[in-house]
Amino acid sequence: MNSPLDPKKLIIFTILALVIPLGYSETTIASMDVYWSLTGEITNLYPYSVFVAVPDNITYSEKTLKSSQDFLTVSLIEGLSYYDMIIPDKEHITTLNGKEGFWIPPYTTTKIKIYGNGTYSLVADNVQENFDVSGPGVVTTTGIINPSEIFPMAKRNGIKLGDFKLYVRGTIKKENTDVLGIVIPAPMILKDYYRFNKIMGRYDADIWMDSYSKWVEDHTSKRKYYDTEYSNWLLDNSLIPTIGYEINTISLKPFDIPAISYTTSSSKDVEFSYKMYWKEEDKRLYY
Repeated sequence: MNSPLDPKKLIIFTILALVIPLGYSETTIASMDVYWSLTGEITNLYPYSVFVAVPDNITYSEKTLKSSQDFLTVSLIEGLSYYDMIIPDKEHITTLNGKEGFWIPPYTTTKIKIYGNGTYSLVADNVQENFDVSGPGVVTTTGIINPSEIFPMAKRNGIKLGDFKLYVRGTIKKENTDVLGIVIPAPMILKDYYRFNKIMGRYDADIWMDSYSKWVEDHTSKRKYYDTEYSNWLLDNSLIPTIGYEINTISLKPFDIPAISYTTSSSKDVEFSYKMYWKEEDKRLYY
């Protein structure tokens, strides 16, 4: 079985990138399982205790990224999902005004952890009926987690959120295709994160590229530079500022995210994992 190829070489496999059975308007070309955990701190700066309600639902906003007609659009279809929240001492869980939550004493910091998992189908929804092959497939969405939305009480001056870390681990397995060439932006990110760390074993293939936007720009037909819609894409300011690796620091253009990129004919799962970091004081720099 073949190992995933270097993302820099992906363009070589544009012709062989995605083999899809003819006659299908939609084809599931891969499946993805994702586990994630979000840890952080909530600090009470008031001289009295405050009540923090456990969120009724942990949601993330879906952001659609700019792409190109040069690529085969791949949709992420979410299947089963689950989440839960952990606080230091569940014995202190109580109910106030019908809401389950916990109290934070004055001038005290409480650590919390939220975790969840989900399954996704990667569906090619624009099959070229007159070709045996097409590609590469590009996922054009990512999920954005905003700690300030999960804990809206932090909008009060005396409540501070800090040191949030998002850890994501997942696997991707090809289906219904002989060769899979795929580009997937980091499937979940922290809004206004200030640091990104890819996590790799010593012998793992590096399937990460630093910039989703740069890859799209580099592999889009030059005619797109004269297209008004494409020019507007260059001004898209709805993503995230900068990224750095602990060992290899990489400076990116503003409003960009890293992405997974590989080509393989193997049926073996491809694994990935990464961490993102967020601080409330850093967030204010980008408004």
